[in-house]
Order: sequence, then C-alpha cells, then structure tokens
Amino acid sequence: MSTTDSNLDTNFTEWRTSSRSGPPQNQCVQVGWSSNAVGIRDTKDPGGPVLAFAPVRFYAFIDWLRTGTSAPPD
Repeated sequence: MSTTDSNLDTNFTEWRTSSRSGPPQNQCVQVGWSSNAVGIRDTKDPGGPVLAFAPVRFYAFIDWLRTGTSAPPD
C-alpha cells in the first residue's frame, strides 16, 4: 500500500527513547509508531512538533545516516 506524506496517521503510540540519549548534552529523541507512519520528537518537548515519515522513507533515512552517503534518500 502506498502512502503519501499528506495522509499519514499522526496518532503515534509506543514512543521509544533512543538508547543513545542522555547526559552530558541530553540531546534526546523518541520514535513513535502509528498505523502508517513513524514519528520523531524531542523528549524535552513531547507536546511539541513531530517529524512524520512513511515507514519506507524513515528506514531509507536511517540507512542514509548509517552509511554516511553524500545525498539523502528521495
């Protein structure tokens, strides 16, 4: 099933805090899931903005971060 960014379900549940979060900078993020999206938010502002990705885009983004290639995924 194809999902465009405009119709992502933003009712995220099961927020998980990154295992790399913590002192000294406390730069923490959480990842949450919905029926058709993955969300990322700042743990210091859980009611603030959330980045929402279709799962295929989220996992492409993670792969891009891990590989360190010069261009982000489409």
